[in-house]
Amino acid sequence: MTTITPHAVEAILHARIHLAATGLRPTSQIQTHAAAGVIAVMLVAVLIFVKAVAQVTRHVAVLLSDLLQAAAAVTSALFAIMIAVGLIAVLLLHG
Repeated sequence: MTTITPHAVEAILHARIHLAATGLRPTSQIQTHAAAGVIAVMLVAVLIFVKAVAQVTRHVAVLLSDLLQAAAAVTSALFAIMIAVGLIAVLLLHG
């Protein structure tokens, strides 16, 4: 004598496997996964933006450093020229 119970259990198991394979999920799970995907995309976008800002900041710092070095070199050259002009003026006036 056979019953329908083993066949029903087997049909339920096959249906669950088929649903899992086709990706059919309840609406709440789909919304949860969609929200998690959007959050992940936003997180990646924020990380890319922060990395870009850090790189730009580093480049600006390098440019400012070069500008300060150039200003120091120009100041030193002007100071040396002022000393040379002063010495020449003193030598010409007293000489």
